[in-house]
Order: sequence, then structure tokens, then C-alpha cells
Amino acid sequence: MNPLIPSAFDTVMTVVLLIALGLAFCAFISMIRSRTVTGWRFLVWALAVFLLPFVGAAAWFAVGRRDRAEDLARRSATG
Repeated sequence: MNPLIPSAFDTVMTVVLLIALGLAFCAFISMIRSRTVTGWRFLVWALAVFLLPFVGAAAWFAVGRRDRAEDLARRSATG
């Protein structure tokens, strides 16, 4: 602990960091399970998720998973 930083601030930052890591981990697991994201798209999404944990994970859950859902819907409709 740094004596110049209040304990409450240190605690809040630790909680925010743990939430960011949890979100990034969940988004990464979701990307791995997705069969539609491969190659360069996977690399770009992985970098976005880990370099911008809140924004990248939110973008994956908002946009990336929607692409996966649309692909699954197309597959089930065709056969």
C-alpha cells in the first residue's frame, strides 16, 4: 500500500481491475467458443478485449456475439 493514496481509493481501483479482468476473460472465452471468428478477426477482437477491457468486452458482447447468433440462425434455417 502506498501511504500517499487513501485506502478506499486503493480498494476501489482493485475492484475495478478485477471486474475488468473478469469481463475480458468472459469475452475471450466467448470468442474461443465462437466458430465464426477465426484468423485475423480473432486476433483483432482479442487485442481489443485485452487492451481495452471494458470497451472491448462490451463491443464483443454487443457486436461479435450478434454476428455469431446470425450465423447460427442461418445455419439452422438452411438445414
